[in-house]
Amino acid sequence: AKVQVSEDTLLYNAAAYRTPQGAMLEELVRKLPGAEVDDSGNVKINGKQVSKLLVGGKEFFGGDVATGLQNLPVEVLDRIKAYDQQSDAARMTGIDDGEEETVLDLTVKKGMNQGWVMNFDIAGGTEDRYSGRGTVNYFNDNSQATIIANMNNTGSMGFGGGGARWMRNNGLRTDKMAGGSFAYENEKLEIGGSVRFNYNKNNSISTGYAENFLPNGTS
Repeated sequence: AKVQVSEDTLLYNAAAYRTPQGAMLEELVRKLPGAEVDDSGNVKINGKQVSKLLVGGKEFFGGDVATGLQNLPVEVLDRIKAYDQQSDAARMTGIDDGEEETVLDLTVKKGMNQGWVMNFDIAGGTEDRYSGRGTVNYFNDNSQATIIANMNNTGSMGFGGGGARWMRNNGLRTDKMAGGSFAYENEKLEIGGSVRFNYNKNNSISTGYAENFLPNGTS
């Protein structure tokens, strides 16, 4: 089954959707029934804004949805759950404040949830164009860690295997990004964190021409 409904939870089967080899999560989410993804990487499920992305119940890069969409390879995923959960404050204090947030919770395939999973893409073209991406993930029963890096001068925020997502701005744009995330928990302790570096540059030249028609001629 492509999707199952259990109370207020939607459970998507990743293997039931065809994506190009090497595709990132964004390509899969765009195919899910009821899902919408805009050009900024914001996701809606049945009209509800997704505010966090989890892997095995743990926040991925602080729950950053757009980062997860562009850097998690589809081939490691087994299931995607969409559901509403209490706000951070309510879950920490145990006091229900009536606020809920919609999350996507990803389950990693058996055999890939123990040890290292890596994904690398590199490309080059004419006019000195280049694009490169790398993702290294580590999973075990109670911890996970991720290191990602991405750089290109094609004006693309991009995702591997599925083609580029082109930015519609003028000029020659260069983007570079690197970051890391980790999460750990046991019966008594839960910790996690992430750090990220972003760099972008845009070079452009524009020309304009105007002609004024006057009674005594033009200028």
